[in-house]
Amino acid sequence: MVTHHEKGHVHDHIVRCRIGGDGMIWMGKNEAKVARAISREVETTYGLRELDRPGQALRDRQRDPRHTHPKHDHEQAEQRRTKMPPARSQIAAEIRGWLAEHEEKNVEIADLQRAMIRHGIQVSERRDTYGQLRGHTVEAHGQQWTGAQLGFRGRDTIASALERCRDRPSPERAQTVDIDR
Repeated sequence: MVTHHEKGHVHDHIVRCRIGGDGMIWMGKNEAKVARAISREVETTYGLRELDRPGQALRDRQRDPRHTHPKHDHEQAEQRRTKMPPARSQIAAEIRGWLAEHEEKNVEIADLQRAMIRHGIQVSERRDTYGQLRGHTVEAHGQQWTGAQLGFRGRDTIASALERCRDRPSPERAQTVDIDR
């Protein structure tokens, strides 16, 4: 571990060795995920926070579906003409609103699809060749976006919101009670 002071703030670099005491190379599975979990644990234990990286505010702003990027000139033109936020922003808000409204209920992707069809929005799952869910595609107004392009990223994805809905206990399920005889 080494501590640096030269960038205007104190920061540490921690290096670990992947070669064990027996000389074997450790090939961990999901290393990045495990490393992030450990980092979050260390941050909360010691009250640390991540410093904003250079350009992070710009990247966050660009991920916001209300933000128009120069490569989306048609969105900027539409926004100036109609004085309304871009279509993808409105669609993202519609989906987020429905998910928030149904968070306490046990809903599936089919429920979301039926609700969005009423608004002219088609939501479909993107799966890889092995059948693994890789995200969602949203189509409306003759345009198609991925969930990430609508601002659903990281832990805030359509799939994770639906998963939170499914994790809720179903209201019709009876509670299990242990009886001592």
